[in-house]
Amino acid sequence: MYTVENPAFNTKLSALELGQYGPRFTGVGDQILGADDRHDLILGNTFTAEKDSQPPNKEVLPQEFNKRVFEGFQVTPLWNQGSIHDDGRSNYIQTVKTAHWEYSTRPVYGWGNVDSKQKSTAGWLVAFPVFEPHWQICMASGLSTGWIEWDGELFEFQDAPLYSEKNWGGAFPRKWFWIGVHCDGIFYEFVPWNGVANWEIAPWGYWYMAAENETHMDELKATTTDPGTPIRAPTAEAGFATVCKDSCLVILDVTTDMAAVEVGGGPWFNTWKGKTASPEILNCALNLPVNVDGFFSLILFFKPPGL
Repeated sequence: MYTVENPAFNTKLSALELGQYGPRFTGVGDQILGADDRHDLILGNTFTAEKDSQPPNKEVLPQEFNKRVFEGFQVTPLWNQGSIHDDGRSNYIQTVKTAHWEYSTRPVYGWGNVDSKQKSTAGWLVAFPVFEPHWQICMASGLSTGWIEWDGELFEFQDAPLYSEKNWGGAFPRKWFWIGVHCDGIFYEFVPWNGVANWEIAPWGYWYMAAENETHMDELKATTTDPGTPIRAPTAEAGFATVCKDSCLVILDVTTDMAAVEVGGGPWFNTWKGKTASPEILNCALNLPVNVDGFFSLILFFKPPGL
């Protein structure tokens, strides 16, 4: 999980800023769900170049990256490469000293039908700054091949499942859950503006979700006995904070080993039950075929950063 944290603070916070804003991570960060899904490793505030080398200011060939960068990463939709070392700030979880990785990815599914224009995950209105966080699933399913060296132990893999998304903005919601499952077939979308969804999510260990649109019905239950891995996520009050927990060791009521679960925000004192409801006028607006890219290409001044 690659992050650019609190870009307004490009150096370590002063005592005055700590008093004003509280403790904040600054710089560039990276979090990893490691081997067996039980570790977390975080990068410091910046890249560290190799001795007598200038850090690259754009993507470079893998061999050149290794020669010039001691600690850092480069990532594209098709390539992930990096090397990080524990700097002592991950004191909230068991961690390892080093991690290195190189792997390529072959995209399979985005967020829409294959060979069709992809959809905005949360509707076109999410492009505007009043609807934070901005969120887009970039690759619902991909197949990755390469290796990860985890504290000196090498893990090689071929056609391992991959999922990627992009979030940008100030903070995540007060409370959220997430279920990700890779499956074959045509893209079926279940969102509040084309149907109804119900959910029942425990503070940890149990996820139930049912959704129905005009043509299909979907039901999913996931459980885990794994304690999960604490993850930092953006908050309005404290910047990046440990308010999230993930696991990839999941049992579903369907047979798959390509799933992940998450809860975040809070407080999670008890089970969260809910049902989507949105005004009809909002449903109609979100179903309009709005070309957000085309709109902002005409008035670049109003284009939200990161879109």
